[in-house]
Amino acid sequence: MNALREKLMSMSPFSESDSITKVRKSVNELLGTIQELENLGMDPNLVESFLVPLVRKKLPREWDKRWVREGKKGFAALRELIRQEYEVYEHTDQG
Repeated sequence: MNALREKLMSMSPFSESDSITKVRKSVNELLGTIQELENLGMDPNLVESFLVPLVRKKLPREWDKRWVREGKKGFAALRELIRQEYEVYEHTDQG
């Protein structure tokens, strides 16, 4: 579990100005690592206090702004926001 947390911490942030390939890779890596942590039984309290701020730092600024603007809370809501934003990004980017 520590190796997965370290992997998440070492991931580079990405932005909407990156290529669609880089954004796709970053989102897949981020969500995949999160899923692996959950599969290993990550404590929900640790997820909330540690992973939410860490994951937000990896997101494009506009995605994080939406998170703040909508006032959502919790890890499930953050994961859903990432999926929604990525879906919009993928359908609007021709890059």
